Amino acid sequence: MTEDIDSEGDSGYGELFPNLGHMKHKDSIVSCASFEREDFLRLLKKEDTISIISREEQGLRKVRTISLLDEYEQAGNRYKAYLYNRFGNTGSEQGQLRNGTGIYHIYNGTVIVTDVLNSSLLIYTGSGRLVKCIQVSKRSEPWTAAATPSGAFAVALSRERCVSVMSCAGIEKLRFGEDVLEYPSGVIVDRRNRYIVSDIKQNKIHIFSDKGKLIRTIPEDDESSFSLKSPRHVTLSHSGNIVVSDSGNHCIRLFDRHGDHIKSFGKYGSNDGELKFPHGVCTDHEDNIIVADYYNNRVSMFSSDGKFVQHIVTAHMGMKRPQAVTIRFFQNNYMLFITYGDTKANKIVAYRIVDSENEHIFGMTASV
Repeated sequence: MTEDIDSEGDSGYGELFPNLGHMKHKDSIVSCASFEREDFLRLLKKEDTISIISREEQGLRKVRTISLLDEYEQAGNRYKAYLYNRFGNTGSEQGQLRNGTGIYHIYNGTVIVTDVLNSSLLIYTGSGRLVKCIQVSKRSEPWTAAATPSGAFAVALSRERCVSVMSCAGIEKLRFGEDVLEYPSGVIVDRRNRYIVSDIKQNKIHIFSDKGKLIRTIPEDDESSFSLKSPRHVTLSHSGNIVVSDSGNHCIRLFDRHGDHIKSFGKYGSNDGELKFPHGVCTDHEDNIIVADYYNNRVSMFSSDGKFVQHIVTAHMGMKRPQAVTIRFFQNNYMLFITYGDTKANKIVAYRIVDSENEHIFGMTASV
């Protein structure tokens, strides 16, 4: 039996996937419109999901499954999140994941995950294959990691009260902060090779030079117009501003590159634009700020000036306790990586984020 599926049909797929154009449904196989990619794609209709199938020399390979419920959940949003992959082997053995408190995109879809309980740095390809496991000293509690301009990794070792800069092989090149830090959690490195570190016990942000010398502490004194409370994560915008998840104050704070406070946004609550203990933060090329809203079980987007844009991934889509986020930008679309889990972040998920204002789907431009 053959069924027509088009933008005006009764199936509903035309509304969900307007860029796919007119298709024929036969034997549960829906031939997709041609794409710029050479791979031939097919859509397999089954119950309430659509599976993306890629034909290779060895045969058909399932790439990912998209929930139609997620499509309706995101109706009206500019940015659509399509499940791309789930990976990470939960456990306490070497190479397994117990609590991924940090995740950072290195290059070409490769990410580094810090496991605070297993005392390890896990490097995965974009497809989710574990390519390297770097063990650090037991109970050092590596909270987050970030790449440096020279290709090394800066790692916040919370229990050891320092930042360790190490090579891709895990060889330490520099260690600093023992005389300043109490419990470092977030770390990021700017273009000038300065290290910006958040300390959740001191309720401070510290800026260090490329040699590890303290340059500035934020806030500088008790008379400041603001105070931090458990600042967990820190990142940089493309314009160079410092973005901090002020978890205990349920808000996000913005600072300029010198460390001067610009503004804060967010407050305690579950409504749009409100937060409950925000954790990980990252930014896109337009300086939109993406926040892991921990106790609201969602990942939300705010504009560069702090205005709420939309929720990207929600509890209705299976999100629980997101801890860390990182983003890869390519071909006018994004890949968003999230660590999450019921109580500990022992899972990793990747979403393809598509701008619905552009004629793109799944990160590929339809040629219909």
